[in-house]
Amino acid sequence: MIRKNDWVCFKDELAKETCDKIIKIAEDKLTKVSNEEEMWDRHIENHKNENISDIVWTEKQYIYDAVWPYMAQSNTEAGWKYDIKSAESMQIARYKKGMFYDWHADGKGDHFGTYKNIANPKIHDHCRKISMSVILNDDYEGGELQFVKYTHRELEMEKTWKDRETPLSKIETIDNKTGTVIIFPSDNWHRVKPVTKGIRYSLAVWFLGPPYV
Repeated sequence: MIRKNDWVCFKDELAKETCDKIIKIAEDKLTKVSNEEEMWDRHIENHKNENISDIVWTEKQYIYDAVWPYMAQSNTEAGWKYDIKSAESMQIARYKKGMFYDWHADGKGDHFGTYKNIANPKIHDHCRKISMSVILNDDYEGGELQFVKYTHRELEMEKTWKDRETPLSKIETIDNKTGTVIIFPSDNWHRVKPVTKGIRYSLAVWFLGPPYV
């Protein structure tokens, strides 16, 4: 396990059999494609500021049971200790060549981000507080999950706050490895880079709780 306050990574953790089973859920619902299928460069250019992937939603209990302990352990050991009550529907994403998900955050943990659904008490008045991404395969190229954080050069920290330069952005990249589970606060900015070869499958889970204040 790689533990940081910004994110936690369990490498090669989820069994390949489980990953393949989750992929099959998506493949049974999505249009079949070939590993050699490509997207037009013009199409990518026209959508370069949007997320491009094929998605399927699932609420399979065995998946919740498999991933919940990773969230609970991370929530404690990373020092977040957020009040988590439930999880919303999970998303299985398929990224073909050229597909990506641009920089974004999943939520802010505030009242504006709460779900209003009285018929579903599991999500009603709750918001996204912890996000999870599971890499379901690794027989592709590109498609790296990345986080961005802002930091000062060491010498800048010796200056007073008003004399410091604008913080630098630092990008951290997660290795593409089947079964890797990554957990992070939902307000962390992250992206999936364009896939350059093959097909990438991933599982996204969002864990919910009451707003911070």
